Amino acid sequence: MIRCLEMPSDPEARQGLVGHDGVATQSDPLEGLVVWLLRTGDRLGMTPVLVTSRKLSLTDGFYVALCQRLVAASARRVRLDLLPGHSLGWIAGDRTWPWGLSALNHASRRRSVSRMMRRLPPHSSIVPTLALSRPGGPLRDVVVGLAGPSDDLPTYAQAIELDAH
Repeated sequence: MIRCLEMPSDPEARQGLVGHDGVATQSDPLEGLVVWLLRTGDRLGMTPVLVTSRKLSLTDGFYVALCQRLVAASARRVRLDLLPGHSLGWIAGDRTWPWGLSALNHASRRRSVSRMMRRLPPHSSIVPTLALSRPGGPLRDVVVGLAGPSDDLPTYAQAIELDAH
């Protein structure tokens, strides 16, 4: 469960963490997150990135629900750009060893990505990558980066840090 959601430092980006009625969505934090992700990519021209702390590993259900909400809210395809340091299920990203140094870690990560692809809703995908895609605006796919604390983000990325307390 996400207990702490650090707000973006940009006041304009922070305004996106409200529901459709203009009220902060305390009862449904996923709704506020979806609004912020869409606003960051479409209006601010930045790629939104969910950065998980070393203490947090999100379940497959989180990614499935997030993609369902993004597809429904935007009527577009959703692509999750998976950076090496992001934990995917029980695979530890950079917490155990750097991605790619061990055949075991690489194979486990590939299986996790394959498992996730089978579970994601239609019009959604997850793509392991070393570099985030640039935002494409409201007429292109919704791109959301998934990063760990050690991943370097480009200047066109806006991070939101997820932490477990």
